[in-house]
Amino acid sequence: QTCFLDAGSTTLALAQALAPRDGLIVITNSLDAAMVLACHRHHEVRLLGGRLEDDVPATYGEQTAAEIARLRVDWAFVSPVALDAVNGAMDYLWHEATVARAMLGRARRRVVLGDASKLGQASRVQICSPVEVDVLVTDAGADPQVLAALAAAGVGEVLQAPALPHAAEIQHAAEVQR
Repeated sequence: QTCFLDAGSTTLALAQALAPRDGLIVITNSLDAAMVLACHRHHEVRLLGGRLEDDVPATYGEQTAAEIARLRVDWAFVSPVALDAVNGAMDYLWHEATVARAMLGRARRRVVLGDASKLGQASRVQICSPVEVDVLVTDAGADPQVLAALAAAGVGEVLQAPALPHAAEIQHAAEVQR
């Protein structure tokens, strides 16, 4: 299986969960996720080129988008800052939304990761509409009415995990890995 993984605390948690598994090809713009996965020699890890930003340790820009456009993967996992039934998945920063949008556009299955605090919220830049989300992975605290609205708007399958890790826990784990 080949997948894209964008940059963020939730996708870093996914990288940590995927690390002990075998045989994945993971293509990411996240330096932290690449390091977590590269420490386990069970995977092929590809880091997308591009401009480094200081807000998140990841690559962005035209080079990143061009590399994504050359590829076709089985799965794309992105973690927006907001997801609602009207606007779909959204981000606050243009460059992050651009990379996530490009990844979703080149994947056979599109997965949005978002804890309950992100659901029913909107932000500045749209990544994709609700109908472009094949799978939403969220936590057990998600409001059933918000989930129903997302399903009615076209979000495919909804998977609820007992709890998604919090950003502070993930950042601490990333710092320990370095």
